[in-house]
Amino acid sequence: MFLLLLAGFFFWLIFRDFRAEHPISEDAISFNRAYRMTLLVLGLVCLWFPFDQWRFNQFLTEKATILAGGKTVNIHCDSAIDAIFEAGVGRAGTAYIEDRQIIFHYSWCGKLKDYLDQPTGGLTRHEKFSLHLFTHEVMHIRGERDEQKTDCQAIQRDYQAARLLGVPKGPAKDIALHYYRREYPEHPYFSSHCHPGGSLDETLANSTWQFL
Repeated sequence: MFLLLLAGFFFWLIFRDFRAEHPISEDAISFNRAYRMTLLVLGLVCLWFPFDQWRFNQFLTEKATILAGGKTVNIHCDSAIDAIFEAGVGRAGTAYIEDRQIIFHYSWCGKLKDYLDQPTGGLTRHEKFSLHLFTHEVMHIRGERDEQKTDCQAIQRDYQAARLLGVPKGPAKDIALHYYRREYPEHPYFSSHCHPGGSLDETLANSTWQFL
């Protein structure tokens, strides 16, 4: 919202300058053109970032809806200012089951975007985890509130989620197995029943566990 207001301010300055009377000289005309062009560029830059974030939100919403079974899921990535006033401040992501809405902390949306831009290598631990965070919160929207069950459901769908988000098969398999093998055993949501053949196994055809 702040950037939209700032863009509006730059465009207002352009409008005001067009209406103002200026001395007619070559130097004044050149200055006015440069001034207006600078304001135009600044205004467009301020518009680009909200538009890019809106487009990413729509992309995640579309894929989350498929992952959740076809009923619409609304995803919103906080801005830095939004995060200050968000009720779930400090959380990486928050799922509102009744509203079918997921809000991701702005820094985690950035990590997910970085992962999707380059899913094949040189990733930080948080960038790798961002994929599982996305899947986990979508599983909550399906109606599961128990964190251990939700995380196990997400584990089994991490590969599917990565593929939906456009990750190639090899890297999608690697990221899904990475969480299950290396991060999950030490995670607070770990359950000894979450394994192939365990009581939380959903025997999905495209489960991450097909690669074990």
